[in-house]
Amino acid sequence: DNYFTHKFRSKTKKKEELHVLRWSKGLGMVLIKEYRIPLPLTLEEYERGLLYTIAKASEGESNDDIPMQLIQNREFENEEGFKKGIFTHRVISISNRLPEWGKKLLIRSGTVLQVEEKSWNAFPDIKTVYTCSLFSEDKFEVIVESKHTEDAGTTPNIHNIPKSLLGQRKVDVIDIATDELTDQTRNYRKDEDPTLFESKKLKRGPLQPDWKKRTKPIMCAYKLVTVNFNYWGLRSKVEKLLQDVIRNVYLTTHRQVFCWIDEWHSLSYKEIRIIESQAKKTFSTPTKSQEVAQKHWWQRSKL
Repeated sequence: DNYFTHKFRSKTKKKEELHVLRWSKGLGMVLIKEYRIPLPLTLEEYERGLLYTIAKASEGESNDDIPMQLIQNREFENEEGFKKGIFTHRVISISNRLPEWGKKLLIRSGTVLQVEEKSWNAFPDIKTVYTCSLFSEDKFEVIVESKHTEDAGTTPNIHNIPKSLLGQRKVDVIDIATDELTDQTRNYRKDEDPTLFESKKLKRGPLQPDWKKRTKPIMCAYKLVTVNFNYWGLRSKVEKLLQDVIRNVYLTTHRQVFCWIDEWHSLSYKEIRIIESQAKKTFSTPTKSQEVAQKHWWQRSKL
């Protein structure tokens, strides 16, 4: 076992939860950040909006040479501490999203970098686990525990972390209106800027700098992200890179949730599921690059 573990239980209104925080032996505690993402939506709107946005954005990613394959999408019961919900398992090739130093490492090794994403959606609670094809799970793992409630990001400890461990957590509030995207020149889209967008259907927006103080409705996604990369020399660099990538994905996705509201607000869950099904058909057929990545997956031994 490469970890010391600290287990604790916390009681919420719905259930008793088991949490595990892990320290890598000799390396200190893994990096833990809590992202808080307020949005001018109700919880019900957010659930539909997020489902729509992920389906639409995934179609765009598949067209932009970011190979993605859906392995499984099913209902579940009594898994990961949840009574029931939707389980999804995807394999994503992210080589094109790495910085130059990361791309050079892959070119030298002749490897396509893949990430496995397993997600248990029991909204308003969601758990997502990311592992990498290059490393065993005790070497690389990202765990995201998400909770959602109707406030502006003001709940101090929604994940019920004991006071003795709160000092290990770093809180990062993401403002979809004022925060800039990584590589603003390449990633910025005027039609996805909440400071410019106004919903024709709901008359929400544009968002001003103080929008969180005077906007109704409002809700917040709380995402507790634990990153473990257990390699000497690269640990801090990779963990920081991953947290930067995760933050930018959250910022981009939630700007889209709001700015695409006129597209999804009138859609029912059933209609959004149809859109998801269409996306599944795209992802279920491996592209040539996915087949190459899959070949590397099985041929390359885990480090």
